[in-house]
Amino acid sequence: MSAPLEIRQDQEGDLDGVWALLHLAEETLAPDRVPPVNPDDPANRDILRIDDLYLRRGGAFLVGLRDGHLVAMGGIQRTTPGRAVVLRVRVHRDYQRCGYGRAIMQALEERAAALGYATLHLDTTVTRVPAQRLYQGLGYREVGRVAPSPNWECILYEKDIKRLSERHGGVLWLPQPYASRAALVAVLEAALAVVVPA
Repeated sequence: MSAPLEIRQDQEGDLDGVWALLHLAEETLAPDRVPPVNPDDPANRDILRIDDLYLRRGGAFLVGLRDGHLVAMGGIQRTTPGRAVVLRVRVHRDYQRCGYGRAIMQALEERAAALGYATLHLDTTVTRVPAQRLYQGLGYREVGRVAPSPNWECILYEKDIKRLSERHGGVLWLPQPYASRAALVAVLEAALAVVVPA
């Protein structure tokens, strides 16, 4: 049996671990070859602005730690009232097939439900068969396919999480800890925008 995974909200000091995991989940880079954090990398700017792009906009970004090391992560962002997209789900390649991807996904679903979302959606490429199996095993259904380029086809998935939302009975989950009162207020305002849309 795998060692337990501690799942918590991303914190300011997690940036280096999150950045490394972007590269160590799939690539064959050695840990000492991970490029330094690059604030000008347009493909990964959201990782540098987790607080602004995930938390303050009614979402969440979770990390999973094993023995104190960041080995899994994933986030949700609001797309419309009642809907959120699942992004950046990664598990370090040395810890795949330990159930950590499923654990992060289930924690994201619980968090999304507590924030009042009824539907989650996500995508993965046609070549990522293990990810497809994970999502299908969790009850996500294929709702379409898109091909952003000739060599890149994505499968679109969706899952109704209304039952989870109903189980929470309108209780709002609040990530802890907050660096400041302003950070707490920003998260509460974003959450209220989801629960009571303007």
